[in-house]
Amino acid sequence: MTTTATLPTPLDSLLAQASKLYALRSYPEAADKYAEAAALSAELHGEGSVENADVLFLYGRALFHVAVGRSEVLGGAAPGAGDEEEEEDDDDDDDEQEEQEQGAEGAEEAEVKDDAEQRQQEDEEPPKDDFEQAWELLDLARVLYTKTLITSAPTDAPDTALTPSNFDASTRSIRERLAETYDLLGEVSLESENFDQAVLDLTSALEYKQALYGNGEGEEQNEQEQGILSEAYFKLALAYEFASGEGARAAAIENIEAAIAGVKACLAAASNDDGDKKKTQRLEENLKDLEAKLEELKTEPTNEDEEKDLEGLRSGIRSALEGVPVEAEVKDLSGLVRKKKKVETADESEEPKAKKAKVEEE
Repeated sequence: MTTTATLPTPLDSLLAQASKLYALRSYPEAADKYAEAAALSAELHGEGSVENADVLFLYGRALFHVAVGRSEVLGGAAPGAGDEEEEEDDDDDDDEQEEQEQGAEGAEEAEVKDDAEQRQQEDEEPPKDDFEQAWELLDLARVLYTKTLITSAPTDAPDTALTPSNFDASTRSIRERLAETYDLLGEVSLESENFDQAVLDLTSALEYKQALYGNGEGEEQNEQEQGILSEAYFKLALAYEFASGEGARAAAIENIEAAIAGVKACLAAASNDDGDKKKTQRLEENLKDLEAKLEELKTEPTNEDEEKDLEGLRSGIRSALEGVPVEAEVKDLSGLVRKKKKVETADESEEPKAKKAKVEEE
């Protein structure tokens, strides 16, 4: 009896190509392929289908790396920096040209042109930078994953579906992807210097990871799970360090201490097993850097610290995220810039919560 091999669908082929490019760190090309896959998936399943969640997550993740790469090329400058001045110069040139036309062709023709330009500006939306687009893609994936959780909840207890600790094996994979999605949303917000939003997303990521991998106190927790949680605590500490609001620094200290406890547990396990010496050395270096970070957080920032420029802030955050505890070597944590954004007004401080899409409204 002969068997017929199943040919990959066009969507499968696109995803395979994109995955290969992503593995090679060809992020712009991978993002282009994921964009094609996302469009095809939406065409096949419908715009709001939960079947699109994975593709949107992968597309948003690739686009995040594209944004980071471009930001590094620009020297860590915030997206769109310098555009305002260029736009002002362009506006001045436009005004000069308009005055000449009014003199030559009359006020009536200039008025008609103004109306046309105004209508064109109203129809055109300003282009989104890669960080913003990545955040929106990942947030849409979050909404779709959350919808999947709600529909898979027991009919007698639908309200428990979104509680991170209430899950069974059938929803574990979805919750793992939700944890990854919140984690990436937090990283995007860190890069975009939207620290209050980063706190919200990284807190959610930590809650899901605690439910999936334990709270750091269980005896059955393995070294990899300790590493995952230490990374989550570390990232949340970064967000709190730069966030506005009372108690942010204390929360940063608390999370760094939790990250240190996790690394110590990993180090103890590695020492008991007589494992890889390089791994033990890396853990010791991670621990040293985290302890230095803890001492830094316990010291009030000086005026000189507050005057550090944004370029240093962004490069410091990226340097730290490139070397999160356990999984990779921590680099330059003790030199992380400690600049906070201006304290926002009451109305502005509510913006991050308002920006988060609510599932019920989708």
